[in-house]
Amino acid sequence: MITAGGLLSGHAHFLHWGVVQISLANLLVIVMMAVLFLLAVIIPFPHAQHSAVEQEQADDH
Repeated sequence: MITAGGLLSGHAHFLHWGVVQISLANLLVIVMMAVLFLLAVIIPFPHAQHSAVEQEQADDH
């Protein structure tokens, strides 16, 4: 059986940019969070089609 301690006991891979040092796992989490945030901003929320028709009819009266 593989435990969390067994999975996390290995050496982490670090990326270095001058004074910035970040583990590869943390960088992947940050990138995925940014991608999900951008998708949430870009993709519109689903809405009912009839509400647009009702709004248009209300504007006409």
